[in-house]
Amino acid sequence: MKDLILQFFHNTPLMAAMVSTLIAQAVKVIINLIVYKKFDARLLFETGGMPSSHTACVGALWTSIVVIYGMDSPLSAIAFVLGGIVYRDAVGVRRQAGIHAKILNEITKYEESDEHDLYLKPLKTLLGHTPTQALVGLAQGFLVGVLYAKFI
Repeated sequence: MKDLILQFFHNTPLMAAMVSTLIAQAVKVIINLIVYKKFDARLLFETGGMPSSHTACVGALWTSIVVIYGMDSPLSAIAFVLGGIVYRDAVGVRRQAGIHAKILNEITKYEESDEHDLYLKPLKTLLGHTPTQALVGLAQGFLVGVLYAKFI
């Protein structure tokens, strides 16, 4: 079991993806602190916003695989296709779901006093990403993937 755990933490592409995800989530907290002058630790666990941790994750995964195994590796192809699906989902389906949630919240006229009623709670609106947020996450993932694969 100990060997299994060590192998897990010595898997460079996996660790690059995880580190990149954590960095992206931490950056959301920092951006919120700078822009709104408010520390909000919940952002470490939230979806949506700048940068996209999903695209940062798959960007780091793919880049580290390319650095280690080469562009022509089957692993690279799998990570690239997975990354494309994640990127498309972040700027497409999840973003649209957030827009729909915002409209539904406006239609239902949520009242603060109705917070105890499950059906009257506002829907989460920050689900997806703008193309810019996704691209910044992807760029961050590329950087982390290269640095992690080359130097760690």
